Amino acid sequence: MLQKAKPNRKSQSALEYMMTYGWAILIIVIVAGVLYSLGIFTPSSSIGTTITGFNGLGSVTAQCYANGLLRIQLGNSVGNVINITKIVAINTATGQSASFTGSSALDPSPEISPSSSYIFSIANICPPAGQKYSLNINVTYTAPGQTLSGPYFSTGTTSSVVSTVAQPVAVASFDNYNHLASYLWSSMFKFWYTTFEFSYINATQSISGVNQTYTVTMWVESTIPYATYPPAPNSSNIQEAWQPIAAFANLDGLEISSATGNLAVHRCTAADAYLGPSNPVSNFYDGHWHFVAFSISATQYIGMVDGLSGTVTGTKQYSDGSQFFIGGFGGSGNTCSPQPFTGYESNVQLYNVPLSSAQLISLYDEGISGVPILAKGSGLVAWWPLNNTVNGQAKDYSGNGFNGQFHNASVTTDYISGAIGG
Repeated sequence: MLQKAKPNRKSQSALEYMMTYGWAILIIVIVAGVLYSLGIFTPSSSIGTTITGFNGLGSVTAQCYANGLLRIQLGNSVGNVINITKIVAINTATGQSASFTGSSALDPSPEISPSSSYIFSIANICPPAGQKYSLNINVTYTAPGQTLSGPYFSTGTTSSVVSTVAQPVAVASFDNYNHLASYLWSSMFKFWYTTFEFSYINATQSISGVNQTYTVTMWVESTIPYATYPPAPNSSNIQEAWQPIAAFANLDGLEISSATGNLAVHRCTAADAYLGPSNPVSNFYDGHWHFVAFSISATQYIGMVDGLSGTVTGTKQYSDGSQFFIGGFGGSGNTCSPQPFTGYESNVQLYNVPLSSAQLISLYDEGISGVPILAKGSGLVAWWPLNNTVNGQAKDYSGNGFNGQFHNASVTTDYISGAIGG
């Protein structure tokens, strides 16, 4: 007699296991696939920056910043001068594009010599801070003076994570180091004087009189260790000088001591308001952006660098003129030796009230792209972001119309994007 076969309990258990957990496993696989497509498991999404392509453009570096700005440094490995005429960046995730076009007000002649490089800024292309990005970048360039002048094309990609730091599109550039030919030696007074060929920006403003109250804040990056003059006749010594980063017309301004790195409110030959001796600047000439502020009242000065403040009591009477200078000072009535500054400045703010240390720290915390803490009519006199030109002038965005005039200075994207603070 045939017996009925007993069911295989092992097969039944396996089938029940697959039915019970199959959907869960499928969901896990789908989720893992989505995460992989987003680049979560890609090493470059969490560390470093990946750059590919860019044939002929040397060692390319690039970084996206929190305010949507792409900064890209292009080199030249083709053996002759090239002129970048256009850069187009495309966000691979959204298809959004933005571009730089050569011969603009910001970069009138972005030519790159062999083995050199130039930094370009492209606005409104990067996602918010902390997000991963991937950009396709197309570069067009020519070869001026060559038989085959182009145009030529180079493409590449860059991907990383957007920095939490914000950078301006451009900054004001002062190049007094290369204007030394305009200095003349005074054998009578034993110092150099100028034929007023300084690199600076000047603007009228409403602060003028004896012992006026004011506050000046700005971001500064010095590109040479100290201001220098040519060697004096019959001497091989390089003459050091003060570096004014801002000044009123009568030399009552904010300057940097070349000998010590100290900041001071300098009165020509009477520097009566050093921010020291415990100066918070350990090395002002370190290729970094520094926040600098002075809050001036009739009896007290508050000086601040990168959120660290010092206080000095003023003992000398002073007066301020209606002309305000940014960068090297070159105004009429300069009875002191030349005072050049070479480097970059951004976001200069001028108030007719003294700001407290807490208010200055608030401005520092906003970063290099911050906005004034007070408004027009409540203390703000002028605001020069120095990141663009309007009708050839440095526009005053306070609404008071104190636009600045350029003198051998320019607005450029080719600046060292150094770290913030020392």
